[in-house]
Amino acid sequence: MENDADIQIAICGSAGDGTIAAGDILNQAMAIAGYKVIAFDIYPPEIRGFGKCIARTRITSQSAYSIKERSDVLVSLNDRHAISHVAEVREYGAVIYDNAPVATVAEGDHISAHVKPGQLSYGLPTREIAERATGAAKARNMVALGFVAGLYGMPIEAFHTAISEKFKTKAKTVVSDNLGAFDAGYREGAATFKLDFVDLGPPAKATAKIKATVMNGNAAVARGCLDAGIDTLFGYPITPATTILETLAAEMPKRGGRFLQAEDEIAAISGVIGAGFAGARAATPPRVPAWP
Repeated sequence: MENDADIQIAICGSAGDGTIAAGDILNQAMAIAGYKVIAFDIYPPEIRGFGKCIARTRITSQSAYSIKERSDVLVSLNDRHAISHVAEVREYGAVIYDNAPVATVAEGDHISAHVKPGQLSYGLPTREIAERATGAAKARNMVALGFVAGLYGMPIEAFHTAISEKFKTKAKTVVSDNLGAFDAGYREGAATFKLDFVDLGPPAKATAKIKATVMNGNAAVARGCLDAGIDTLFGYPITPATTILETLAAEMPKRGGRFLQAEDEIAAISGVIGAGFAGARAATPPRVPAWP
């Protein structure tokens, strides 16, 4: 069908930039708006989580089962990490970045120098906008997300709902600051002349009153363990698999299960093997490798 929605947005930054949080809010907001969403996040595979983070989201009006080879939009929260991903943006796709860095940038280190012929760039002072909106630069990820939403005419109410839900356990000022930063970015995006041909398109028309569920891979693994009746779990926390342990450590005791945090992955799998020989239904979460 013509005008079907199919747009892929990649947000790239460093750990601490709020890259994954921005991607999660984008996923939730577009699901609320009635779109189908498939996402793939990349974390640095280290306990302390330093390094590159990428949140890729494909938004469609029809079912999709994989991420596209090339993204339609790349948002840079950290040019050093995002430069290598410019080539993954399709021709006539968009590259969005901060055009007002706070320090002198060495030649070739700013992403604007790497935008390919045929790709279209949008620069905005995300740090300055965040500081005006909230008094701090920390919410620049929300500014960038708001800019994307405003530029492509995404429903602002869905983002307000997703942001409020994301930070509902935080102080009220955290919610208001993130909403303020998002809205400031949204106004910038809505007022910007759109150069590219990226078109979101409408969501699919609902055929039944079915509540959408947005679930990441870690949540799916945890659900699978619980549904399979796993009664013994051995695990070792490491990004990005830690939330599997956190979920199962909270849920398994409610069902009579047991969880032991081992000292490393070898001890965890050894515990699973021993428990299996003893007749228990045991498991350990997968160790996710680094993205090449």
